[in-house]
Amino acid sequence: MRGSYDEKPEDRKRLAVWEQKQANAQPIATKKVRELTDKQVQAWVDSLKRVDGLKMSASSRHRMLVMLRAILDSFEGLPNGKNPAKSKQVRLKVKRRKMTTWNVEQAKKLLEATEDEPLGVLWRLLVASGLRRGEALGLQWSDVRDGGVYVERNVSDNSRERVRVGTPKTEESRRFVPLGAATLAAIERHREKQQLEGPQKTQSASHGHSPSNIIRAGISETKSRA
Repeated sequence: MRGSYDEKPEDRKRLAVWEQKQANAQPIATKKVRELTDKQVQAWVDSLKRVDGLKMSASSRHRMLVMLRAILDSFEGLPNGKNPAKSKQVRLKVKRRKMTTWNVEQAKKLLEATEDEPLGVLWRLLVASGLRRGEALGLQWSDVRDGGVYVERNVSDNSRERVRVGTPKTEESRRFVPLGAATLAAIERHREKQQLEGPQKTQSASHGHSPSNIIRAGISETKSRA
């Protein structure tokens, strides 16, 4: 029992640490805003890794943290006038997977093997420009000029496998990307081939492509061939 005559200093220290962890682990809904600490917020963030037995993604946890920050900003009487959810001590602990990339020889083999395939020009664009897949699929022939491509839109899909064509989220994402002579020549050959093939039956907005698109393919088609 705490406070007993034979309690050792190291035992009191262990007990104090345990009590603090227990206090931090309590739901923040039971805390008074003016008493809320960054450690308690961090404990809450950590508890979100698994809710009701279900694993919560890092993006979902981040959205909840952003929401908490906004809610606390609306309160007066925060500790020291600072939002504890915005403390540098509060962070999402995510295990990042090591990214593996191809070397030059592997990229060359891919381009050689897919040169005559319907999506061959897409793979070349991705390798040569660093564009995101949605950005490349959103390119139209009017975007090809001045020795490169202008990124003005992107294509994305959702859980219902419906495709949405939209604009980049930030001004920085709307940009000009220069391309090498070999890639520009491949795009031109692709244009000539498209003109010979003529209009396709699958040109619908729901698939995210139209006659004006460089790549006449939807997200699902590129996933199945990736």
